[in-house]
Amino acid sequence: MSKKILVAMSGGVDSTYVAYILKNQGYEIMGLTFLVDHSDNSKKSVLDAKNVCDLLGIKHVTLDLKNEFEEKVINYFINEYKSGDTPNPCVICNKFIKFDLLNEIRKKYNLDYVATGHYVRTIKHDGNYLIRCAKNVKKDQSYFLNQVDPKILQYFIFPLGDVEDKEYVRNYLKDKNISIASKKESQEICFIDTKNIGEYLEKYIKFKDGNIVDENGNILGKHKGVYKYTIGQRKGLGVSYKYPLYILSTDVKRNEIVVGAKEKIYSDYIEASNVNIFDYKLLKEEGSLKAKIRYKSNFSDVESIKYDEKKDTVYIKLKEKQKSITPGQFVVLYKDDLIVLGAKIKNIRLK
Repeated sequence: MSKKILVAMSGGVDSTYVAYILKNQGYEIMGLTFLVDHSDNSKKSVLDAKNVCDLLGIKHVTLDLKNEFEEKVINYFINEYKSGDTPNPCVICNKFIKFDLLNEIRKKYNLDYVATGHYVRTIKHDGNYLIRCAKNVKKDQSYFLNQVDPKILQYFIFPLGDVEDKEYVRNYLKDKNISIASKKESQEICFIDTKNIGEYLEKYIKFKDGNIVDENGNILGKHKGVYKYTIGQRKGLGVSYKYPLYILSTDVKRNEIVVGAKEKIYSDYIEASNVNIFDYKLLKEEGSLKAKIRYKSNFSDVESIKYDEKKDTVYIKLKEKQKSITPGQFVVLYKDDLIVLGAKIKNIRLK
């Protein structure tokens, strides 16, 4: 009997490719699309996915997740900003929506696996399934999966993990005369309809003018709402000073932005919570681990790690200071190309 696979379909290029190749390989597949809002773009994505399933002659299911998505992802995004942190909604969406929920649906329909269009791979290591970077380094999405429950990885497959060139995917669909082949990439934060996050947040948070201060509390200028600014930012402060100023931190309770010299935005010590460990044995190899402090950052060598299970906190010392480590983002530890640990950055301690 052929394996039964649930394919998560967004109506985009990657998930369409996944559905096509699995169908051609003889698997029995079912397409599933989440409707996370009722915008025209979302409805168009559902229609695109359904049309692909019709062409393939497979079942397609649409699940309205507007309420769940708002509760788990959008509210998280807004509340993180309210608390003064800078969130990464894609990490949270992958955990609760794209993996936990997909696995529940897989079980409901009595299917063997879930396939997604993520550019990642998995590998069985010492009895555990670990997330591995994609062969296509530029498209690798492993960072965004750092909070996924390792126990469910055995039920997920990622056909794009071994694809080295995105153009190969597009050309594959073009050869089959699939119009989706030329569809544009989706934007980074799917539920924000503007490039300005501040504009989006103003719908939910009341912005107030406040003080821009130095590390000693001296007032240097005024800001137009702490939520509009990020750590490491230099432009747009509207403050003249004897040397360039950078945002060192934001204080939501005091409604203040603290600024200082460029060297002050570098740190080598991270305190992080929401610790998700993929492999405890590899975690002990601290001298050979490397860290990513945001999706587009380069890898940083790790000097030491201390994990406090009772406090659900990990303390990470990097060998070299890194620029603008930001609370609310995630630090991900790798052993070669395997994820060892993921955790939410809580504090930065300068040493």
